[in-house]
Amino acid sequence: MKKLFFILMACLVSVGVMAKSKMSFVVGGDEESYNMIKVINETSMEELTCRVVIIEDDDHVAAVYGLYHLKGRSDSDTSTKRIWRGTKVGIQMPNDFKGEVAFDVEYKDYPVWDMIVIRLHDAKAAFDDKLK
Repeated sequence: MKKLFFILMACLVSVGVMAKSKMSFVVGGDEESYNMIKVINETSMEELTCRVVIIEDDDHVAAVYGLYHLKGRSDSDTSTKRIWRGTKVGIQMPNDFKGEVAFDVEYKDYPVWDMIVIRLHDAKAAFDDKLK
């Protein structure tokens, strides 16, 4: 009975860790640094607020990069601060957030802006990580 309990607890902990890692990424792309992060709402939610944070190696928030208020589908918000390639970044939803979202990251190189574009979309509409 104890073995079953420990197996169940290990499964619950691993699910929590996987859920946490889904909303973080390491800045990549071709540029050494980027000076803007743009978040686009491609979810079915009309009002959405999230924040982008810099994460330390132990998964604690080191700094808030920006707070993003999205007022409907296809709305976007930007924050302009420098962020370096290799920095671990997380996307946080408010504590009372009920939905499930997933995201995609894209790197854009414009003459004035080197931009990271984060597209939020419904988790149910996302592709699986495993080929079926």
